Amino acid sequence: MFSDKQWSFNARLGVMFVGSVEAELSSTGLLASDPNFLIELNREVNSLESDLDGYKYYPVVSLGFSRNF
Repeated sequence: MFSDKQWSFNARLGVMFVGSVEAELSSTGLLASDPNFLIELNREVNSLESDLDGYKYYPVVSLGFSRNF
């Protein structure tokens, strides 16, 4: 953190943990009760969860400036 009487600056670096991913898809309309469509919808949910499972940590950067009057 840098500071003088009028200006200050701060910076923070970190990592955010988001845990496991749970996806949910739903449908309305004519295909909502079609068994083949529901099977494909479930496959898409599993594929989406599998694709996103590797992204559990995200970098976080925060910068701040302020001026005192």
